[in-house]
Amino acid sequence: LSGAAMCGQRSSVTTMPSTVQATSRSRSARVTRRIVPGSRSAAAATSTNGAARVPGARSSVGKAAIGARNSKHAVEPLRELAGPATAIWHTETGVPLRYAGGNAHYANAISFYSEDHPSSFIGLSYRASRWVTPEKLKKYGLLIACAHDDAGCLAGAAGFLSGNWKQFSVSVGRTMGASRAREITFDIFVVPPQPA
Repeated sequence: LSGAAMCGQRSSVTTMPSTVQATSRSRSARVTRRIVPGSRSAAAATSTNGAARVPGARSSVGKAAIGARNSKHAVEPLRELAGPATAIWHTETGVPLRYAGGNAHYANAISFYSEDHPSSFIGLSYRASRWVTPEKLKKYGLLIACAHDDAGCLAGAAGFLSGNWKQFSVSVGRTMGASRAREITFDIFVVPPQPA
């Protein structure tokens, strides 16, 4: 796989009479440049493996990785949270996890790292997550993960606790090489699917 394919981008190169059009498209932007063979920009547009790259295009994945190294989120147990949260869901409901909600970092982490790859219900907001509807949450259920000391998330979660919901507490910490970051305690709420 090419680097562009691995980071969710699509790239293509189209040969046109006396020019090459290189296109790189990611979720955030589409950049198209015309490159004239023999010009200074033609040499710069070809990477070492011969694939065309677009001058000025940036990988959003690379920016995220660089930003993560310099932020407090770099030591949050994102991957470590997804496993236990998904296991709790499976034990309590016996069905695949379809929706994970909470703070954007934790909802997206569960969505990415969980074996079920549920949709993120970002900030427990229908406005921020237009793909989530009350009908879908009723049909498929919802798992909410809030840091134990996140009063805003816990208050938001209270609005979705209906039916036969259960609350669990999980403490996880991120392991980096031989060291382990401090553990964070999460309140996990399981709102199971409700029969129609």
